[in-house]
Amino acid sequence: MNMKRKQTGAALVMVLIILIIITLVAVSSMRGSVLQQKIATNIQADTMSFSAAQSGADALINEYDDDSTLFPVNEFQTLSYCVQSDGTVITSAACAALSPAPTIDSQGVLSANASSKYLGCTPCGENTRNMGETRGAACHTYKITGEGKTTDVATTTIEQWVYLSGPCFTS
Repeated sequence: MNMKRKQTGAALVMVLIILIIITLVAVSSMRGSVLQQKIATNIQADTMSFSAAQSGADALINEYDDDSTLFPVNEFQTLSYCVQSDGTVITSAACAALSPAPTIDSQGVLSANASSKYLGCTPCGENTRNMGETRGAACHTYKITGEGKTTDVATTTIEQWVYLSGPCFTS
């Protein structure tokens, strides 16, 4: 009976301290995992919105071959479009009338818009002369802007410049 009185619960205190330490390590590691998952999700959303923006600009440039009216002819005029799931572009007004709004993926989370702005007609620069243009040729300069969006997470805007050689428009 004398031995029971000498036990002061040191083993219980040590076990509780070890359990607290293990719990703190586990909670800390879970927080790190959650943070890493949020970072990965944001990176994925940014990548997807960039791809959608690039797709929007590319769709508008590719459609130009079939329909040259997609590029404005008045200086500093901007025409805006949205891209449908099949890659065709329609005017923003027609796009706004659609319900639900067009998306470019099967899950319905990616949308792409594009606009073309005519910046004017100037003599072609060194870059176009190197591509076979002759000195004194005129270049129509367009700024193509693509915008990609994921569902309320990320938006990316890109700009591409298009130079088309040909005579300048006269008013």
